Amino acid sequence: MKTAHTPHVSPGTRTVMSPVEAVARCDLLACDALATAGGKATGPGQALWEAARAAGRLNLAGRPLTVLATSGPAAAVAGMVGLALTGARVTATLPAAALAEATTELAEAAAKHVPLVLHVTAGVGALPAVPGWFQLCAADAQEAVDLALVARRVAERALVPAMVVQPAASGAESLLLPGPDLVRAWLGLPEELLDAPTPAQRMLYGPRRRRVPEA
Repeated sequence: MKTAHTPHVSPGTRTVMSPVEAVARCDLLACDALATAGGKATGPGQALWEAARAAGRLNLAGRPLTVLATSGPAAAVAGMVGLALTGARVTATLPAAALAEATTELAEAAAKHVPLVLHVTAGVGALPAVPGWFQLCAADAQEAVDLALVARRVAERALVPAMVVQPAASGAESLLLPGPDLVRAWLGLPEELLDAPTPAQRMLYGPRRRRVPEA
């Protein structure tokens, strides 16, 4: 008698890198686009995206990567919202101090139930409350990666935007970096259909909807 077989998915590869770089490497697999905020979001994450785009690298969905260069935090969040409303999976990184410059855009994302994940570079306890967003705080590089994946999955299921606070220390650390199979199994693709999990979503989208809805 044959039984169903679940393919083994590796938990990741042991490596050493900074929280910002580790999160960026996972986002390069899962996301369609990175929104930048001028000089306020430069660093290893943005450099990795620029290099991957220049090399013609594709994400897990087989699509080319997009880097949306904007003039500052407000424009970056607005760009994230605009891209996400087309059904794209989008990421960005901002320092906590820059959130005050994007208050209106952050509120718009929450009001429109856009499933964004915004990475925030700040120590635990340094992030102000942002209405309509849920927040997770990472203590080290491993938590930064794990919570980024958890936040993305929850945001896209609940249709609530998320912030993940990266640890204040930015040095290289040992961690298990998730590979393509794990990221694909955990997050799926933006265009895949899932059962709408709440009555409100079923009223808006019907019994099934895209993982990242289109406006």
